[in-house]
Amino acid sequence: MNKKENIKKLLTFGENKKALTFWYIVRLLPSILVFTGPLLTSLILDTYFPDNNYKYVYYCSFIYIVLTILRTIQIFFYNNKRNKIISKEENTIKKKMYENVIKSKVSLTDSYPVGELIALNTSESKSASLLFAWSYMRIYPIAYKEVFYTIIVMLFLDYKLAIISTIVFFLSYFMLKPLYKKNYKVIEKLQKIRLELSSKTNEFINSYSTNKSLRIEGSNLSEIDELLKKTSDEVLKYNKVIYIHKYLLSFISFISTILIVYVGGVNILSGVSSLALIILFRNYIASLDSAMNIIVEFKNEANNNYNAYMKIYNLCLNEKEDEKDGLLLKKVDSIKFKHVKMSYDGVNDILKDINLDITKPMKIALVGKSGCGKSTLVNLMPRFYDITGGSILINDTDYKEYSLETLRNNIGYVFQEPVIFHMSIMNNIKYGQNRKVTNKEVIEVCKKIGLHDKITSLENGYNTKIDIYSDKISYGEKQLLNFARAILKNADILILDEVTSNLDLEFEQKVMKATKEVLKNKFSFIIAHRLKTIKEADLIVYIENGKIKEMGTHDELIKMNGKYKTLYNDKK
Repeated sequence: MNKKENIKKLLTFGENKKALTFWYIVRLLPSILVFTGPLLTSLILDTYFPDNNYKYVYYCSFIYIVLTILRTIQIFFYNNKRNKIISKEENTIKKKMYENVIKSKVSLTDSYPVGELIALNTSESKSASLLFAWSYMRIYPIAYKEVFYTIIVMLFLDYKLAIISTIVFFLSYFMLKPLYKKNYKVIEKLQKIRLELSSKTNEFINSYSTNKSLRIEGSNLSEIDELLKKTSDEVLKYNKVIYIHKYLLSFISFISTILIVYVGGVNILSGVSSLALIILFRNYIASLDSAMNIIVEFKNEANNNYNAYMKIYNLCLNEKEDEKDGLLLKKVDSIKFKHVKMSYDGVNDILKDINLDITKPMKIALVGKSGCGKSTLVNLMPRFYDITGGSILINDTDYKEYSLETLRNNIGYVFQEPVIFHMSIMNNIKYGQNRKVTNKEVIEVCKKIGLHDKITSLENGYNTKIDIYSDKISYGEKQLLNFARAILKNADILILDEVTSNLDLEFEQKVMKATKEVLKNKFSFIIAHRLKTIKEADLIVYIENGKIKEMGTHDELIKMNGKYKTLYNDKK
């Protein structure tokens, strides 16, 4: 797809096409003052004043003032409308990007670093919003228009001098075209480095405590320093090309002036031209030079804005929305994994020939060394990722046949890290429920899991606002909030991903109590870090290198004297 086609798509994507088109037309209308100003000034000073023709001096002065007022009004309304369009365009871009990321498949969103997504939704979306209402508006309806009108007036005054000036400037445009292309590549590279820098900085800040504990701040800072140096180098290259543009244009303008003065001087001696005409042409050449410099400056800026817009557009284009249609899943009666395979890159299988047959609600524990495929297996249940081989059946029906909404409504997920939103405790617990939950139900659940007394001890009780960084409640209490949320959801399938791994003994016991409450009559998949917490599981599945090596109860696996027993003894 070429750039022109992309521009059309971006214009539609921003949803401001009609408003932008209207103001492009308004800005294309002749700005009479641009090319009549020097002419009126020349008539007043060189013709009417010397002849004492004050009547025409007044007429010309009045016309000049009226045109100035009209131009001021036009610019005022345009600038006011332009700012509104830019703001609306930025909001539209951000909204569309956010909606696409939220609705898209996890596997696709995972391919973008968090820092890059943040940069795209902040600085890059701002740059993108300036593409049509600012950069292109300056280049096409203003700069090119002024070049066009100026040349027309020059042709009207003296076509020979006008042709000389026009040829020089058009030759300069085509001479400078390779520089435009070169700078486009520099801008593209610079943008990639900036996005990488944003990703690294975000990663460094989010893992600040880890970096301090591992004493790797130096290596992280050196990476950022290297990216800053690359950014600086590319900025210097960018500025160098810009300066070459401008110096060449100034030189070309100088050459054009010399030619006009020489040819005009010969015409004056021949009685064909006047000194006023030569001065007037010099003013128009200055206007051409100014317009060409605007084109140079804003074309390079437009390249940067275009790249930012395309990055966002491609993100939204590539993000495939999860399927909405499908069968309704009202209740889960059985789950079967039949020869399931899973690969993230299409080459290396993370899961290989997984077979499980679960015909009644039960507690299934997944154990094994880090990287064996436990988390991948449970993430297949809500279809965060799609399997690459085999099938998963729910109620003897391929689970892809069910609508994602009803499938996920039947799945509760408690993550290793507590998921806490910036809102009240009450709303945190109610968040994401597939039904209307009352305050009374929330309080009853919190009493069951031993959280009620802590919440009521706070100044605003259940209305206390918290976030993930809040110290009003402890880390363990935040995890219990997630259990309260899962209990209220009352989904048939529950996934617990190493929920006790970061808890002390006191809160581990509270969480285990909450676990018993939440797992009643559920199909539960538990990834365990501490094996003693899953001794009572109905089925323990030992996974190694993406394959199920052993299955059974705790006692059965201990008697087998195999890999599970070795792991269990190692974890004691």
